[in-house]
Amino acid sequence: MIEAWLIPLLALACSGFAFTCWLFWRRWRRYARQAAAMHDDVVESAEAAAFGKRISRRDLPPELDELGGVINKLFDALASKDAQMRQRESLFQDLANTVPDIVLVHRERIIFANGRAAEPMGLDPEQLIGRHVTDLVRPAYRSLVRKAISSQLADEDSGESYELQLINGGDRGMWVDAVSTAINYRGEQAILTIGHDISYRKSVEAALGRSKRQAQFTLESIGEGVITANTDGKIDYMNVAAEKLTGIPRSESIGRRLGEIVKLVDEGDRRDLGDPILRSLTDRRRVSMGSRALMITNGGDAELSVEMTASPIKGPDGSMGGVVVIMHDVTEMRGLAQQMSYQAAHDPLTGLINRREFERRIEASLHSVRDGEGSHVLCYLDLDRFKAVNDTCGHMAGDNLLREISALIKDQVRESDFVARLGGDEFGMLLIGCPLTKARQIADDVIRSVRDYRFVWQDKIFTIGVSIGLVEIGKESGTIKDILSAADSACYVAKQRGRGQAHVYSAKDEVSARQRGEIHWLGLLQSALKED
Repeated sequence: MIEAWLIPLLALACSGFAFTCWLFWRRWRRYARQAAAMHDDVVESAEAAAFGKRISRRDLPPELDELGGVINKLFDALASKDAQMRQRESLFQDLANTVPDIVLVHRERIIFANGRAAEPMGLDPEQLIGRHVTDLVRPAYRSLVRKAISSQLADEDSGESYELQLINGGDRGMWVDAVSTAINYRGEQAILTIGHDISYRKSVEAALGRSKRQAQFTLESIGEGVITANTDGKIDYMNVAAEKLTGIPRSESIGRRLGEIVKLVDEGDRRDLGDPILRSLTDRRRVSMGSRALMITNGGDAELSVEMTASPIKGPDGSMGGVVVIMHDVTEMRGLAQQMSYQAAHDPLTGLINRREFERRIEASLHSVRDGEGSHVLCYLDLDRFKAVNDTCGHMAGDNLLREISALIKDQVRESDFVARLGGDEFGMLLIGCPLTKARQIADDVIRSVRDYRFVWQDKIFTIGVSIGLVEIGKESGTIKDILSAADSACYVAKQRGRGQAHVYSAKDEVSARQRGEIHWLGLLQSALKED
């Protein structure tokens, strides 16, 4: 029989246990409400793209407080990136709205249009957004536009301009000479199309067939440079605009060949493009100098980016009567296209090439190796103690450090090599035509230079290090992913051996990398079990 004193004691113990369970349940419920509120804040910010929002950390338990801090740092980084993208987009749109040519950013549908693009249809630029590009052109040219868009999106850019007519409410429509370039816009692939109004040029070409006198009167009043030459390729007419573009008085140009007064070269490799008049006479066809022609005056005092075409003048019986050259100064517009192309391939913080451009150049180096053109070396660099600078002094100090480290790395490589920022505090070096021994020497020079460098921010001085993994690119190297993975594995081994070192990749490094991944996931699993 149970003692009488034992019953109250058991009742008291049960009451204490029930009270403890109630306290634990209440605390868990509060924790769950706080976690749910944080989740709702994050989802709301993500859906509204409100990157400047902050997660409230008041009265949070340590685990959620730490998570809230990480989320706020992520929002700060996203807000900074969003501001940079908006600033670049605003700069581009301001530039596009100041030029006299048509500027469109599009895929199959229009993403951005300047005021000049909307004028022919009597609309505002905003009314063009979302419409098909083909809605702007006459039906006869829509297949040409679709083909050009497909080629650009498939990276099959021929670099040549094409002529078409726009719809402008009139019977004839505006003629434009369009050039398209693939760009990165708002983080996605798009096409930048620039159209120059060549309606005058078209009317001039028609006028030449009807009346040379009437044509010459028109030619003197337009902004296009026009030159005509006889069947010997010698200039017999030059309008005022052409005189200004070449910098040579027409009295000194008559009777001379075009190549005697100006020189046409490729803007990239400075290759001589020859005389378009002589080529047109020889081939009996229209000759375009392409989208990279650079015109240098005879004295070498000026260089202009130009679009130039030379078309044969034929009689009713098909006989050659000479050549007409039309030229247009596109220095400003070509500079705008080059600026957009540069921004798509470079890291805005450091000015180094970005990961996408770096991988493109690795692909090119792989092709050159497989064609028997020597060997190259890829280096993967990871800064040591960079997090201490960020945590102690903030992101502004971290950004300054990354810029200065980028300059240090570039000083140690050769002019033929490429340096890229791959993300965060990680960099890449592609050493072209470089033996492994020389690559190791360059890596050691980079390590020494970074180690000796002192980063000063306000009243603090930091010592930074760098670990480097090297992998040789040869015929058996595999894919870009394989090469980058090998270099990353070698860099991990260098860090494991004490940091501030360089390590050349070997097959054993993959085992270390896999172990690193397994340990990382084991840590995450243990943390999840503890939190549960």
